[in-house]
Amino acid sequence: MNRNHLHILIAFWISIISTSVVAQQSDSISHVIFLVGDAGEPQEKTQFVFDELLKQAKEVEEKSTIFFLGDNIYPNGLPSKNSKNYLQAKAIIDYQ
Repeated sequence: MNRNHLHILIAFWISIISTSVVAQQSDSISHVIFLVGDAGEPQEKTQFVFDELLKQAKEVEEKSTIFFLGDNIYPNGLPSKNSKNYLQAKAIIDYQ
């Protein structure tokens, strides 16, 4: 990589960083979307992730939406209401 390319790359990188900082400081954000993949069953080891997610979502309150993606109830999704595992599986979804 020659020096001109390196200078262009550095200038581009600095412009991206400065733009993202300005965007974060602006009050013009209309909505924040949180995407959470494959949350599964809650575990003590990952509780801090959910706590942080809720904290950040509460900071923007009405301007936020949380989408849980993936197979959140293992292994076969939400069982029928007659199943003995229904309440346990439903509790996982309700927690999310």
